[in-house]
Amino acid sequence: MDDGRIILNAGGRIFETTALTLKTSGAGYFEALLGETGARLPGSKKRARVSEDGDDAPGHREIFIDRDPDVFADVLRFMRTSRLPAAAAADAHRLADLKTESQFLAYDALLNACDAAEAALAAAAALAAPVPCEEKAELKMFCVEGGDEDDD
Repeated sequence: MDDGRIILNAGGRIFETTALTLKTSGAGYFEALLGETGARLPGSKKRARVSEDGDDAPGHREIFIDRDPDVFADVLRFMRTSRLPAAAAADAHRLADLKTESQFLAYDALLNACDAAEAALAAAAALAAPVPCEEKAELKMFCVEGGDEDDD
């Protein structure tokens, strides 16, 4: 298994990681791309390829992936740590974006982590929600008789 350096160009932003990180992440997209299936694909822009300068030394590869670089940064952090970034786990919108990426990348571990984080956010919101009071206000009439007033 080649664990050499890989340059990832995600939506114009450059990331650097290893083939080992991508292959062992559990993301089916990268497992196929960097495994035997990817090696048999004809020149695809998604396929790992030799760098532009023609250096075909092992571990000197670049992959272009046409995805949002901000979201891909969270994906790569998850690949490295098996943990959602705290800011992503606390933000329902970022979780929705990560779920979309997990589906594109065939990345079940990320999808499951997003589902768990969404459930935690929902539970926290339910605990923070005001509890309706069961007491009912009663309307009572009060009469005040004038004891100090003169009737003149």
